[in-house]
Amino acid sequence: MILAQRTTLLSRKEAELCKILADSLIHPDRNPVAKVTSGEGIVTILANYRYFPFEIVGILTRARSTLSWMLPVHRVLTDNIEEELGSLKRVPSDLAQFAMNVGFFPPHHDILVCGVHKVFGLDLTSHEPDVSTLRFLNRLWSCFFGPSPIEVAGSTYALESSAVPELEVIKILLQRLHTLKGVEIPFEGSILDKFLSMHLDVVELAHCDDLLNVFDDYIKTNADLKKFEHGFNKVIKLMEQWWGELAILAK
Repeated sequence: MILAQRTTLLSRKEAELCKILADSLIHPDRNPVAKVTSGEGIVTILANYRYFPFEIVGILTRARSTLSWMLPVHRVLTDNIEEELGSLKRVPSDLAQFAMNVGFFPPHHDILVCGVHKVFGLDLTSHEPDVSTLRFLNRLWSCFFGPSPIEVAGSTYALESSAVPELEVIKILLQRLHTLKGVEIPFEGSILDKFLSMHLDVVELAHCDDLLNVFDDYIKTNADLKKFEHGFNKVIKLMEQWWGELAILAK
């Protein structure tokens, strides 16, 4: 995450929020899921993880509805939702060419599922979610129905800012699975690799920075800032708990 040059209340809190995320169990250096080394365990994690991006569009749509009175925020979330659904706005040229060849650019969840099937021959959709995943998603959704829009804003920012370390962990697992299975199709340069690189290098960083820029105008008091931070921390803690549960599940 690149710290923006601003002098508002939120910008002064930005470094602290970055540190909370960097010190959390979401970060690949501390995430217990990143240490799973068995092929079966990795597949279990991926099969559960895929339900998270499947729900993202709905959660962001709910956040957009709650924050609709913040017009710049509404526009940014609309852009983010459209990208999750397959917009070519920030897609690199090679992936844009792929989209033109097939006639469309699929939703990002679908690219993940199809990419795993193409590279590994695995059907992630054949797996039911573990109770820990269902519990996580239910609790995550509840963060976006709270009475405080500013708190919802903080939860939304946590959702977007955690995407980079989250996807770094997924990339580690996919690369490890590729080595374990001795797959003939190279991972590097595959549609799955390009998709992850697009998110890590461009899309998620832009989502995060765009949101912080527009939230700036609505964090006016220290009370607002506390609500924003509370919403942020709620989502981070939920994610930490879920990753820990997935690591146990994968043993």
